[in-house]
Amino acid sequence: MGGLWWWVHARSARDIVETFAETVVVEDPGRLADAPTWELTEVDIDDRDDLALQELRAQRESQ
Repeated sequence: MGGLWWWVHARSARDIVETFAETVVVEDPGRLADAPTWELTEVDIDDRDDLALQELRAQRESQ
């Protein structure tokens, strides 16, 4: 099992799930405390030009 991981800047976790298909938001404080060591790419939910998330955004919009 695997997946792709990003640090997404958004107004809320709900906005992330409603914007991108096949998305899970990590909200556990213990896991988030370790996040700085994950070396994640940071993206902004409002950046529609971000190629990494365009497919997930388009999939959600088609739903």
